[in-house]
Amino acid sequence: MADTPKDTMNEEQRLRIAQGLDPVQNPKVVDIASRRSEDERSNIVETYLLSGHEFMKLEPPEPLIDGWIDEGTLAVLYGPPKAGKSFVAIDMMMCVASGSHWQGHPVKQKKVLYIVGEGSSYYPPRLEAWMEANRVHDSALDNIMLLTRSASLRDPEQVQDVIEIMEEHSIGLVIIDTLARAMAGAEENSNSEMSLVVNAIDRIRLETKATALVVHHSGKDESKGLRGASALLGAVDTSLSVKKTNGAVIVAAEDQRGRAESGTVYLQLKEVGKSAALVSKDVASLTAEEAGYDIAMKTLRCLERIETEFGAKRSSWEAQCKELGVPSTTFDQHVKILEKHKKVHQKKLRGPWYLGPKPEEEELIPV
Repeated sequence: MADTPKDTMNEEQRLRIAQGLDPVQNPKVVDIASRRSEDERSNIVETYLLSGHEFMKLEPPEPLIDGWIDEGTLAVLYGPPKAGKSFVAIDMMMCVASGSHWQGHPVKQKKVLYIVGEGSSYYPPRLEAWMEANRVHDSALDNIMLLTRSASLRDPEQVQDVIEIMEEHSIGLVIIDTLARAMAGAEENSNSEMSLVVNAIDRIRLETKATALVVHHSGKDESKGLRGASALLGAVDTSLSVKKTNGAVIVAAEDQRGRAESGTVYLQLKEVGKSAALVSKDVASLTAEEAGYDIAMKTLRCLERIETEFGAKRSSWEAQCKELGVPSTTFDQHVKILEKHKKVHQKKLRGPWYLGPKPEEEELIPV
């Protein structure tokens, strides 16, 4: 069958091709219309239909990194530039590949594919530093593969190529670093385009049964989380933030499907050989500000929920936080930390609170 000329394609055909569902572009896909007839009609949806009793027998996913990431799920690791995202991703990759605990958390050993979207020549020293710092060598290298350029998630053929590589090598975890490189040419702020990219990642996960970890950037306003369209956040099972403050690299599980409580680990980059590796940072050595900043983000999110164009009263903000178990004394500490980091401000003393830094031209006016 010949390829469909682009100038004659309708919107439905373009969408099917973008999603990898066109039988011409992707031979593994069987055209629904061609296999349905009056005599023999196959119902795709029905294959996913379960009775209530069958549904209750479904097992929850097994942990890949206990308490952090589950097998066969979609996770995103995000943060601002130079926060240490790739070092965290490398740390997770090497631990999963070698079967080593990740920062004290048990892992299930799997083969890992790391799709390096940028700066692949910097990675060998980083891997060598990790192996020296953790005294683990062959067991990690034996179970990792690195793609030294990004694969386009917008190209169904490249997505299929990734799937075939993963199936051939029995990959259990694929790391895509970064999402921006993997969706180059697409509009990050478009929910329709982001949905197509998410669909491509879902194809990879579902066909290979592997876990997908996507490295992404935060927006200009870090308090608002992931950069770009909300379709990504809505699709992920685990959202992990990475922040760097006063030498500490803080990794926090902000949102985990199926888990009520989130976790936080405090790390630091230790110089090893020609590069550096992440090691655990002694929590006892953290300053009160370092230890409190990440926890204060819960208080910040409470303000996000209730702020209007007129701001939010302190009493209303505090009441929201109390519902989440933040006592008044802790709330006061959080407000000071958030204000110091220019995450919140008041236009007038004892006035309502607003998100973000105080406009430079405004001064605090006593009331």
